[in-house]
Amino acid sequence: MSNASNKLVVRNFRVVAVGNDGSVSLLKLAENEFAARCIAQRAAARNVCSAVWVERWQGPALSGVWSPVCRVYAGSKALSNKPENSGRSTSPKSREVIECVLLPTKTRKNGWMAQVVDLAIAGPVTGHMPEGLALAAGQNVRLKICGIKPESGFVQLAWA
Repeated sequence: MSNASNKLVVRNFRVVAVGNDGSVSLLKLAENEFAARCIAQRAAARNVCSAVWVERWQGPALSGVWSPVCRVYAGSKALSNKPENSGRSTSPKSREVIECVLLPTKTRKNGWMAQVVDLAIAGPVTGHMPEGLALAAGQNVRLKICGIKPESGFVQLAWA
């Protein structure tokens, strides 16, 4: 065996589909969100399933969970690349854990600023960042809302 075959490959994203008969299946694992979204859109365009979605692994290898990233509808429905919470009729509430994107601007103490995905609400992220995360601006993360003022576009967030 060569050393290349022993290399551990991490796949943090998976593409899951609901067949026209209602069965749920794993379509494919992907290294990054962009690749997973492309796989999901190709599967939805083939009209062999009623819905396809992308999930991200969050947490430690043995005790983490899969969390939804986006849903891509197939068949007669339009393809959508928006996260599931984009259709919410009300603004998010305190203590809710939501999907956010890290902004390139930092706080005075060099902490992260984040914006709620698909909403014009942004604010600082407080608390201790989980160890082992390599974060960059533009990266999607799940954060807990500590306080929110939707009318002014401000939210106080914390690491979930």
